[in-house]
Amino acid sequence: MKTGFLLAAVLLTVPGVGVAHAATTSPSATGPKVTTQACSVLSGALTADGSVKVRDLTATTPPTTTLDRTETPELFGPGQVRLTSSVAYDADYENGSSRYGWMVLGDAMYSVRWFVLDGTYDVEPGSFKTTKVGGGWGAFTAVETSRFDDNRGHARTTEYGLRGDGNLYRWTIDVYGKWHSAGFAPGFASVKAITLISQTPTYDTFLANTRSGGLYTIHIPTTLPMKPVVKNLRASTWQGFESFQAQRCGQYGVLLLAIDKDSGAGYLYAVGHATGASTVIQNRGKVPTTFKDPILFSWAAPAGYDIPPFGE
Repeated sequence: MKTGFLLAAVLLTVPGVGVAHAATTSPSATGPKVTTQACSVLSGALTADGSVKVRDLTATTPPTTTLDRTETPELFGPGQVRLTSSVAYDADYENGSSRYGWMVLGDAMYSVRWFVLDGTYDVEPGSFKTTKVGGGWGAFTAVETSRFDDNRGHARTTEYGLRGDGNLYRWTIDVYGKWHSAGFAPGFASVKAITLISQTPTYDTFLANTRSGGLYTIHIPTTLPMKPVVKNLRASTWQGFESFQAQRCGQYGVLLLAIDKDSGAGYLYAVGHATGASTVIQNRGKVPTTFKDPILFSWAAPAGYDIPPFGE
């Protein structure tokens, strides 16, 4: 297993007594003490003019922003990108690093890739490429990619798309970039935000909130037919967030960035291994950064470079 890329597998200690209930408007939630050692979330954004942002948000007390930069000004046209999955950040190059992922531009899904030079963070001339996957994406409200490789013979790339009618679709993407339908499941029309908190050879798990304020895990086995298993973590108070981003923190937990796009406020939560309503959630506080950009996304290590999250 390659390590040390973007995500640090650091200790998350969650006592087994008590439960912290999250608040959507302030970082004043109380609960059991949670100790983190420099767990962080690498957060991305596309600005109104199509520039790419990188932020490193660390779960100190209070939280700190250790990196906040615009690295590729006006890479896309204003408003060109409507949705984006997580964007992988591959630093295994002598003079820079590549960026790649899948994005919805208008009504179509595209594979997008570019190369950033060290030092200046300029895009290498000629490296920015978009390849159309297909149309019909105008009704989708969220997309996300699960890139998994445990370096033990289990490797896959799985794309998820949530449509406005509540259908959650899944595709597998082969080594040639071809998409293959892998089922869908109805019943998710009330979901506002989703983020991956677990990736294993046999399942993916999302953390999601609903318009009524509930917080849930959506456990999706890789088998067919596609049959998600939904568990409730919290019954209320989570409706104020429109964007979730999570990265591994410790052996069993994740650090969650929850963003209220209306106010631009973001909060960090240390989330223990998800076990339904008994899951420990500790509010680490408000991030000293404003999230007003139209498109927010997670930066992700390439499959096989870091230990995948195991939040459920």
